[in-house]
Amino acid sequence: MVVDYDPWLRHALSTVLRHVGATVHEASNGASALRKATEDPPHLIVLGSQVPELSTLELIAALRSDARTHPTAIVGVSESANVDAWLDFPCGPVDVLAAVVEALEVRRQALAATPIRSVSASVLGTVPLVESVAARSTSRTRKAGRSGNWRLSSGSETL
Repeated sequence: MVVDYDPWLRHALSTVLRHVGATVHEASNGASALRKATEDPPHLIVLGSQVPELSTLELIAALRSDARTHPTAIVGVSESANVDAWLDFPCGPVDVLAAVVEALEVRRQALAATPIRSVSASVLGTVPLVESVAARSTSRTRKAGRSGNWRLSSGSETL
């Protein structure tokens, strides 16, 4: 996705990406970019410096905080916080593609370094797996005698 208010810049960046076989969506402002990104999360966003309705920093913060768009790599047209790579203008097609490759690799490494948090789902809600193993572990035990009843014990409660 290419986001910028300037239609000429959007067209130039989109053309470079389309020539290498990428499917490119465009947005002229931050609000439509955020809406499109949450509906169909892109792998990469090239974010220009002129983004009306939402500032560049607000858009980046919204993209990073949403679980659907968190893995999206972001290339900024100028160096700013929380972008994976940036472009300095004027630049050529090779510079654009180099920034795209760099952003995708930086994002891949950042996601690989992030630990995955496991949860255990139950009727009572979701509980972090680490906590559920120690405090809420369940086991089936057989009652004494010939009754054939099964008992489910969960911590201090017996069902």
